Amino acid sequence: YTIVAVDAKGNASDASGALNTATFLPTPIGMRLTGQDTTSVTFTWSASAGASEYKVYRVRGTNVTLAETTTSTSYMFSDLPQPSSVSMYVVASDGNGGVSAPTITYAAATLPETPTNLQVSKTSATSAALTWSATPGAAKYNVYRYASSTNSWLLLAKAPPRRRIAAKFPVLAASRSSRRAWDAAAAASPSLLRAA
Repeated sequence: YTIVAVDAKGNASDASGALNTATFLPTPIGMRLTGQDTTSVTFTWSASAGASEYKVYRVRGTNVTLAETTTSTSYMFSDLPQPSSVSMYVVASDGNGGVSAPTITYAAATLPETPTNLQVSKTSATSAALTWSATPGAAKYNVYRYASSTNSWLLLAKAPPRRRIAAKFPVLAASRSSRRAWDAAAAASPSLLRAA
């Protein structure tokens, strides 16, 4: 195809550059998040017919940069600062100028770091106060209590990011045993306290 502009008097411009529709490849589909941790996110998509490589673009507001050209149908954004959010899209290429339309923009965020320094204080027969070190980017903290009867962790409370919450024990739990239970749980803090 080529385009020529014509004015009201019939005057014509030069022809635009020719466009060969055969250079358009199918847009990659099936974009999904397949990996996520505290410093990386991984995206995967389905292969595009005729494509030999894929151009992965990262979007930061109005700024778009080519992150990588890869032959894989998966790409990991790694070594990200904590916390981070990544927006990206992919364009299929045949390596000879033929490209697809871009995928829609996909976004994902790194996972919050595990809270540390979990401690218990001011215990009684029915309650205890918990404190921990702040996690960068955390909007809240989910506090869990271990239930030996079901051998599972139960959500006890959702704490705002102030690093302290009063967590109540079952009425039948004695103060001393409760303190030991929390001390033992503190040693396995990733299972007891999660940033969200």
